[in-house]
Amino acid sequence: MSNPSFVFVFSSSSQFQPIGANNSSFQFCSPDIGMFDSGDQVSFPAANTTPSTPVQLPPPGSKTSQSVCLYPSNSAAAQITVIKGKKPTLEFAVCDGTGNYSAYVLCGLALQSGGAADVKEFPKVEIDASTNKVSTSNDLTILSVTDNHDNDSSYKFFVLVQQVSTGQIGLIDPRIVNQH
Repeated sequence: MSNPSFVFVFSSSSQFQPIGANNSSFQFCSPDIGMFDSGDQVSFPAANTTPSTPVQLPPPGSKTSQSVCLYPSNSAAAQITVIKGKKPTLEFAVCDGTGNYSAYVLCGLALQSGGAADVKEFPKVEIDASTNKVSTSNDLTILSVTDNHDNDSSYKFFVLVQQVSTGQIGLIDPRIVNQH
Protein backbone atom coordinates (compact mmCIF):
# COMPACT_ATOMS: atom_id res chain seq x y z
CA MET A 1 0.00 0.00 0.00
CA SER A 2 1.27 3.47 -0.85
CA ASN A 3 1.13 6.61 1.24
CA PRO A 4 -1.50 9.31 0.74
CA SER A 5 0.31 11.97 -1.31
CA PHE A 6 -0.50 15.58 -2.05
CA VAL A 7 0.87 18.31 -4.29
CA PHE A 8 0.24 21.96 -3.49
CA VAL A 9 0.08 23.88 -6.80
CA PHE A 10 0.54 27.66 -6.81
CA SER A 11 -1.21 28.26 -10.15
CA SER A 12 -1.02 32.00 -9.54
CA SER A 13 1.52 34.03 -7.56
CA SER A 14 -1.39 35.63 -5.66
CA GLN A 15 -2.06 32.25 -3.99
CA PHE A 16 1.17 32.63 -1.95
CA GLN A 17 0.56 34.80 1.12
CA PRO A 18 3.71 35.39 3.19
CA ILE A 19 3.44 35.67 6.95
CA GLY A 20 3.54 39.31 8.05
CA ALA A 21 3.17 40.73 4.54
CA ASN A 22 2.29 44.43 4.42
CA ASN A 23 1.28 44.46 8.09
CA SER A 24 -2.13 43.22 7.00
CA SER A 25 -4.30 40.63 8.68
CA PHE A 26 -2.98 37.08 8.44
CA GLN A 27 -3.99 34.99 5.43
CA PHE A 28 -3.18 31.38 4.61
CA CYS A 29 -1.65 30.49 1.28
CA SER A 30 -4.32 29.10 -1.03
CA PRO A 31 -2.76 26.68 -3.52
CA ASP A 32 -4.71 24.15 -5.55
CA ILE A 33 -4.38 20.66 -4.01
CA GLY A 34 -3.66 17.53 -6.04
CA MET A 35 -4.08 14.14 -4.38
CA PHE A 36 -2.99 10.67 -5.44
CA ASP A 37 -2.20 7.28 -3.90
CA SER A 38 -4.93 7.57 -1.29
CA GLY A 39 -5.13 3.88 -0.39
CA ASP A 40 -7.59 3.11 2.41
CA GLN A 41 -6.13 5.50 4.97
CA VAL A 42 -7.90 8.71 3.98
CA SER A 43 -11.21 9.65 2.39
CA PHE A 44 -12.21 12.69 0.36
CA PRO A 45 -15.12 13.83 -1.78
CA ALA A 46 -14.79 13.47 -5.53
CA ALA A 47 -13.58 16.62 -7.26
CA ASN A 48 -16.00 17.96 -9.80
CA THR A 49 -13.87 20.90 -10.89
CA THR A 50 -10.32 20.74 -12.18
CA PRO A 51 -8.25 23.89 -12.58
CA SER A 52 -6.46 24.26 -15.88
CA THR A 53 -2.77 23.64 -15.20
CA PRO A 54 0.16 22.14 -17.10
CA VAL A 55 1.52 20.65 -13.87
CA GLN A 56 2.78 17.08 -13.97
CA LEU A 57 0.80 15.13 -11.39
CA PRO A 58 1.93 13.19 -9.58
CA PRO A 59 5.34 14.82 -9.19
CA PRO A 60 8.43 13.49 -10.97
CA GLY A 61 9.90 10.43 -9.27
CA SER A 62 6.63 9.40 -7.65
CA LYS A 63 5.93 5.68 -7.39
CA THR A 64 2.53 6.15 -9.01
CA SER A 65 1.24 7.54 -12.25
CA GLN A 66 -2.40 8.02 -11.30
CA SER A 67 -3.71 11.33 -10.07
CA VAL A 68 -6.86 10.90 -7.99
CA CYS A 69 -8.08 14.50 -8.09
CA LEU A 70 -7.03 18.13 -8.27
CA TYR A 71 -9.05 20.57 -6.17
CA PRO A 72 -8.99 24.28 -7.04
CA SER A 73 -7.93 26.55 -4.20
CA ASN A 74 -11.45 27.87 -3.65
CA SER A 75 -13.07 24.42 -3.41
CA ALA A 76 -14.93 23.92 -0.15
CA ALA A 77 -15.00 20.18 -0.94
CA ALA A 78 -11.26 19.76 -0.58
CA GLN A 79 -11.39 18.31 2.93
CA ILE A 80 -9.42 15.09 3.40
CA THR A 81 -10.29 12.86 6.37
CA VAL A 82 -7.87 10.43 8.05
CA ILE A 83 -9.91 7.26 8.65
CA LYS A 84 -10.37 6.31 12.31
CA GLY A 85 -7.77 3.77 13.40
CA LYS A 86 -5.36 4.56 10.54
CA LYS A 87 -1.90 6.07 11.05
CA PRO A 88 -0.85 7.22 7.60
CA THR A 89 2.38 8.79 6.52
CA LEU A 90 1.24 11.77 4.48
CA GLU A 91 3.56 12.99 1.73
CA PHE A 92 3.51 16.56 0.41
CA ALA A 93 5.23 18.28 -2.52
CA VAL A 94 4.82 21.81 -3.91
CA CYS A 95 5.22 23.49 -7.29
CA ASP A 96 4.18 26.55 -9.23
CA GLY A 97 1.62 26.60 -12.02
CA THR A 98 4.21 25.72 -14.67
CA GLY A 99 5.20 22.52 -12.87
CA ASN A 100 8.44 23.97 -11.49
CA TYR A 101 9.11 22.01 -8.28
CA SER A 102 12.04 24.24 -7.28
CA ALA A 103 10.06 27.52 -6.91
CA TYR A 104 8.91 26.58 -3.39
CA VAL A 105 10.26 24.45 -0.55
CA LEU A 106 8.19 22.73 2.14
CA CYS A 107 9.96 23.31 5.45
CA GLY A 108 7.91 21.90 8.31
CA LEU A 109 4.67 21.81 10.29
CA ALA A 110 2.80 24.01 12.70
CA LEU A 111 0.29 22.35 15.05
CA GLN A 112 -2.89 24.08 16.20
CA SER A 113 -4.55 22.07 18.91
CA GLY A 114 -5.92 24.35 21.60
CA GLY A 115 -4.17 22.02 24.06
CA ALA A 116 -6.05 18.97 22.77
CA ALA A 117 -3.08 17.40 20.96
CA ASP A 118 0.65 17.72 20.97
CA VAL A 119 3.70 16.70 18.97
CA LYS A 120 3.10 13.01 19.83
CA GLU A 121 0.43 13.10 17.13
CA PHE A 122 3.26 13.56 14.61
CA PRO A 123 6.15 11.37 15.83
CA LYS A 124 8.05 11.67 12.55
CA VAL A 125 8.35 14.67 10.27
CA GLU A 126 10.91 14.37 7.50
CA ILE A 127 12.05 16.72 4.76
CA ASP A 128 13.62 14.72 1.94
CA ALA A 129 15.52 16.63 -0.71
CA SER A 130 17.34 13.51 -1.92
CA THR A 131 14.48 12.81 -4.33
CA ASN A 132 14.98 16.18 -5.98
CA LYS A 133 17.48 14.96 -8.57
CA VAL A 134 14.81 13.62 -10.89
CA SER A 135 15.83 16.25 -13.42
CA THR A 136 18.10 19.26 -13.32
CA SER A 137 15.25 21.65 -14.11
CA ASN A 138 12.64 20.24 -11.72
CA ASP A 139 14.05 19.93 -8.20
CA LEU A 140 11.63 18.33 -5.77
CA THR A 141 11.45 18.25 -1.98
CA ILE A 142 9.08 15.86 -0.19
CA LEU A 143 7.69 16.55 3.30
CA SER A 144 6.63 13.28 4.98
CA VAL A 145 4.46 13.43 8.09
CA THR A 146 3.39 10.42 10.16
CA ASP A 147 -0.06 11.22 11.54
CA ASN A 148 -0.20 9.01 14.63
CA HIS A 149 -3.86 9.79 15.27
CA ASP A 150 -3.56 8.54 18.88
CA ASN A 151 -5.69 11.24 20.41
CA ASP A 152 -9.49 11.34 20.25
CA SER A 153 -9.44 15.13 20.14
CA SER A 154 -9.71 17.40 17.14
CA TYR A 155 -6.61 19.16 15.95
CA LYS A 156 -5.33 20.84 12.84
CA PHE A 157 -1.90 21.22 11.40
CA PHE A 158 -0.42 23.54 8.81
CA VAL A 159 2.42 23.09 6.36
CA LEU A 160 5.17 25.73 6.25
CA VAL A 161 6.22 26.72 2.73
CA GLN A 162 9.05 28.98 1.59
CA GLN A 163 9.04 30.87 -1.70
CA VAL A 164 12.61 30.39 -2.93
CA SER A 165 12.86 33.64 -4.92
CA THR A 166 12.00 35.87 -1.93
CA GLY A 167 12.82 33.67 1.08
CA GLN A 168 9.38 34.47 2.53
CA ILE A 169 7.47 31.88 4.57
CA GLY A 170 3.77 31.10 4.30
CA LEU A 171 1.33 28.61 5.85
CA ILE A 172 -0.84 26.14 3.95
CA ASP A 173 -3.89 24.53 5.49
CA PRO A 174 -3.84 21.04 3.91
CA ARG A 175 -7.51 20.64 4.92
CA ILE A 176 -6.88 17.32 6.65
CA VAL A 177 -9.01 16.30 9.63
CA ASN A 178 -8.78 13.21 11.81
CA GLN A 179 -11.86 11.05 12.25
CA HIS A 180 -12.88 10.17 15.82
